[in-house]
Amino acid sequence: MIGIDISEGMFDQAQQEIRRRQIANAQVFVMDAENLEFTGSRFEYVLCGLCLFFFPDLKGALTEFYRVLRPGGFIIASIFKKQKNDELMQEWEDLYKSFKDRVKDVPEVETSDLNTGREIKRKMLEAGFISVEVKGRRKTFYYQDLDEWWQTAWSHGYRAYLERIPSDYLPEFKARALEIVRKKATERGIPFRWDLLFTKAQKPIIRQPHNHSPACVKSRQKYWRWEENTRICFIYGSVPVNTG
Repeated sequence: MIGIDISEGMFDQAQQEIRRRQIANAQVFVMDAENLEFTGSRFEYVLCGLCLFFFPDLKGALTEFYRVLRPGGFIIASIFKKQKNDELMQEWEDLYKSFKDRVKDVPEVETSDLNTGREIKRKMLEAGFISVEVKGRRKTFYYQDLDEWWQTAWSHGYRAYLERIPSDYLPEFKARALEIVRKKATERGIPFRWDLLFTKAQKPIIRQPHNHSPACVKSRQKYWRWEENTRICFIYGSVPVNTG
């Protein structure tokens, strides 16, 4: 198994976790998913968890995933499903607006607006994948308390926004954010609902040639050669953060 991430910090964390778990068959590399350094078609699976929407060049990333997959190999990816607005979401929007003039300006990072099954299926087909399946899943996790929620907020993509808030204003933002979160608290804890779309798509064993003659098909079959070792490539999601 091979994992990649563009963030050196995430790379260090993954290395530590591999050593802690004593996983002998795992390697991690600092690498750009839009420009993979792997040669040939070497992986049977590419797993991409909650990061397709981060890629400025989604088409380029999917092209790279397609390139490194063996013929017949699969890409399996997850994305967030488009959410319906509710009262709490409006409270978050109001909070962000009230801090609009107080957060640090950072260069805009272009991302892909990818949150529907129809859109992800279209992107996969455009990249050359076939047999595209998209399934929705809902899962609810629980934070033990407000402190755990706040600590977790600093451990994923939301941190990019938090780091833009000047230290003088951060206590105010934290207090108001926790007040919103507190409204969701139950006896079991603070629920956090994930609505996700899981996509599975396959790289064709043989590309459909323009020339359907037996000679052409035979040459295509000869071109694809499978390597002996099964390899899996994990693509991790992270956002470069300008800490200013």
